[in-house]
Amino acid sequence: QKVQHAPKALAVVGGEKQLTYEQLNKSANQLARRLMELGVGPEVCVGIYLDRSPEWITCLLAVIKAGGAYLPIDPASPAERVAFMLEDAHARVLLTTKPESTKLAEHSAHVICLDTEWHTLASESTDNVEVTPDPDSLAYIIYTSGPTVWPKGVAVTHRGLLNLVHWYCQAFALSSADRSTQVAGLGFDATVWEVWPQLTEGASIYLANEEARISAEALRDWLVAEQIAVSYVPTPLTEALLGLEWPSASALRFLITGGDTLHRFPTTSHPFVVMNNYGPTENTVVVSSGAVEPNEQSGLLPHIGKPIANVQVYVLGPQLEVVPIGVVGELYVSGASQARGYVGHPEITAERFVPNPY
Repeated sequence: QKVQHAPKALAVVGGEKQLTYEQLNKSANQLARRLMELGVGPEVCVGIYLDRSPEWITCLLAVIKAGGAYLPIDPASPAERVAFMLEDAHARVLLTTKPESTKLAEHSAHVICLDTEWHTLASESTDNVEVTPDPDSLAYIIYTSGPTVWPKGVAVTHRGLLNLVHWYCQAFALSSADRSTQVAGLGFDATVWEVWPQLTEGASIYLANEEARISAEALRDWLVAEQIAVSYVPTPLTEALLGLEWPSASALRFLITGGDTLHRFPTTSHPFVVMNNYGPTENTVVVSSGAVEPNEQSGLLPHIGKPIANVQVYVLGPQLEVVPIGVVGELYVSGASQARGYVGHPEITAERFVPNPY
């Protein structure tokens, strides 16, 4: 719908490269058709092993168009970890480039090198792919470290992804006029809410350069210069941003953070709202969210807000009993954003994903 309404609107901007919604859609359709020829469809995993680029966004969209589930892999990951994830998730196809493919340990996925196979992809039809995934089919798999030696793949469904998208678009009043960012590490689940709400609303996604991802001053200057309206920034970098002076003319409405405990409050001089979020990968990125008001009181930490739409949160004791206010308990999460479980690990899934007695 967004492509039909505004085909020339900018979808993705990465340095000198940019894609309109029409260009993104056509490229994703071509790649989706190639994936389908290789057997990609419902419940079939496709690994994406690329640097941050407009092509990375194209690959995400192509996998979803084909009806498959994508597995985002950070190119900085050790080769053994990458090989483990590909085998553990039973990835049928791996999307990468020739230089990146040489870094990999042995694996069984069919490799498509986008830089050398572009001529084959260019021969595919650019027409929209007519695939409608089931709400409970896999949308993506993201690996989390956790307490075990090897990482666990969290299987997230379209139902959970859609719940996140609808909540995000409403909570941050996202529109097609907005410029948003992609800052998170490519293997981190925060990428999910940096891409899908924006494409759904027809907003523009600006890919952060590496200097902006590590330097608060560079990130502030980039956000201001590009007139970014909504941006997710990891907690440590957010705390550094809150220590800087900001021009009042900044277009930034929401500075969204999460991933670690936030220790710093904004001041009345910051020209944007800080949104603090909490959530494990197992609950489709986020469980709770809330605006952090300026507060000078020492000894307090910013709160983590309230549950997002269609998500329930309980503080329970050892027997899953609700504990009184002020009593320490464990946080339990339920609702529409719940992941299916861990890929290939039914015993760990059964241990951690328990029936809701409420």
